[in-house]
Amino acid sequence: MLCQVDRLYAGEVGYLAASIKAVADARVGDTIALKKGGSQEALAGYQEAQPMVFCGLFPTDADQFSDLREALGRLQLNDAALQYEPEVRFVSLLTGSSSSCS
Repeated sequence: MLCQVDRLYAGEVGYLAASIKAVADARVGDTIALKKGGSQEALAGYQEAQPMVFCGLFPTDADQFSDLREALGRLQLNDAALQYEPEVRFVSLLTGSSSSCS
């Protein structure tokens, strides 16, 4: 059952609604504060997440590259720590474009 509360305590789960246009604009570990009277500085100890696992992904058919890019975008909606970018280097004449994930 959902109910509005003034504060959350350890072990409780809550949610907030924000005007974030893109998931990439919110980083894992970001500080959230009130606009009025809230903190102007991030909490100490915050560090941007560093990729630990890297892989190269490519479709078996070069015509499916846009489908792969779209699927990675949907996956990033569920995991803000996921980073991906198209690879510029030459992969193969048969496979065409690829994406690098971390």
